[in-house]
Amino acid sequence: MPYIIRTCPGKEKSLAKALTRLGLPFRIPLISGYLITEEPLPETLSLYCASAFVAISEEEAQRLTSAASSEDIAKGDMVKALSGPYKGVCGIVSKVTETLLYVNISVFGRVMAVELHRQEAEKILNIPPWESKNAQENR
Repeated sequence: MPYIIRTCPGKEKSLAKALTRLGLPFRIPLISGYLITEEPLPETLSLYCASAFVAISEEEAQRLTSAASSEDIAKGDMVKALSGPYKGVCGIVSKVTETLLYVNISVFGRVMAVELHRQEAEKILNIPPWESKNAQENR
């Protein structure tokens, strides 16, 4: 039976490394701050890296780890972050994997690459500012 684990802030990578060292398989869901394992956490890890864990069904685990986006987001598309520290920030996709988007955003006039889960991003239309909504409707 799968378990979903809520990791302590900033401990996702530490927990993933610890699980790998222990030989415990895990999956990374599309929501940040969580991991899915097939076995309960050893108590030493749960005290250090996890704030909570709960048993879930296999169907729920599949839903949380599969790409749920109905839109195809491709390299070069403009996206907007829907959650996390970059919420509301727009950027251009530089690389796409099954679960992650690598997005270039501008911070203080400099380009910075960030990772977003597909669920955390929304594809937006890349409309040049000189084209008004009325101009597009007349086409």
